Order: sequence, then C-alpha cells, then structure tokens
Amino acid sequence: RPAPRPPEPVPSPAEEQPSPGDPGASPSSESPGESPTAPAPSPEPSAPESPVPAPPTEVPYRSPDEIIWLDRPIRTGDTAPVSGGDDSGKPIVIRTPLYEIYEIRFVMDPAGALHVQGRVKNLSTTRDYPNPTVYVGMYDKLGVQIRLLPVKLSGRPALLFRGETGEFDCSFSKFTTTVGAYRMYMNP
Repeated sequence: RPAPRPPEPVPSPAEEQPSPGDPGASPSSESPGESPTAPAPSPEPSAPESPVPAPPTEVPYRSPDEIIWLDRPIRTGDTAPVSGGDDSGKPIVIRTPLYEIYEIRFVMDPAGALHVQGRVKNLSTTRDYPNPTVYVGMYDKLGVQIRLLPVKLSGRPALLFRGETGEFDCSFSKFTTTVGAYRMYMNP
C-alpha cells in the first residue's frame, strides 16, 4: 500500500499567495466563475489626529509654600526696575483653592524702601475672609529668610467677601542685605 500523502499546508492570510497566472501556481479548486479572494488584512487603526498644541498661554501658577527667585538680586539704592512678578514674560500668580495673589510688582522708592505690591482675590464661593492679611517674606541670594512682614489690604473693610479683590503694598524699609527671592501667602 502506498503511504498516505501528508496534507498540503494552507497558506496564512499574511503569506503571499501566487496568482493563477504564475508558473509556480498550483491549480485552484474553485469554480471557473469565481476568482480567488484572499481575506484582506484589516487596516491598522490610525491614531486619532490630535490638534496641534497651542503655544502655552497659561500663567505660571505658584504655591504659597514656594520661594520665587527674582530675575536679578535687589540691593539697597537700586533704581533700576525690579522684575520678579513674571516668569519668562508671563505673570506669576500664587494660587490656592481659596485665593490667588497676582499683579505682583516690586518698586524701589526714593528713600530706598522696597515696596512689594499686588492684588488678592478671594476664590471661595462659601467663605469671606475677616481681616485679610498678606504675608510677604524676603530671602537673600542663598534662600535664607531675611524678613517676613504682614500687610493688610488697602482701602478694604475688615472683610474680603467671596469673589472680591483687594490690593496690598508691603514696604520693606532700607535694607542692607541683598534680596534674591520672595514668598507670599494670605492668612487662611
């Protein structure tokens, strides 16, 4: 008896099948009216097109616990404008879920005092702040605290109502240590 013939391997859809006109093609068992069709490989899913990211327009939010370094140190007698309320041209905003401090400016007056000015907004929808006070800390070039001053909001009653804004001006009298950084927060 002749040995049985092993079954011919069935080509997988990923393998190329020879076309019927090729010299190495084997005869097809399909009827003459049908053309051989290999299952088309499923198209690979294309990644969803993501929009081109817009240039960053967000303000750099900072934590009240963070020391913010000035662009350049401030020395007694400086008359040049001091920049420290912005980061790469964007205004710095100190923010918590309850308040934000923004429009931070540094101004040297003719007497040599450094004024740290800004605005505070109550972000709470449920709480008013009684006797709102902003605390401004100054640090030397190495990050050692020089002084911490509390300042009340200007022209405000004893409450900063929810959603309202107040201004402050904290004055550091003539100082002898070079200032390199600051930190500020509001009483909770």
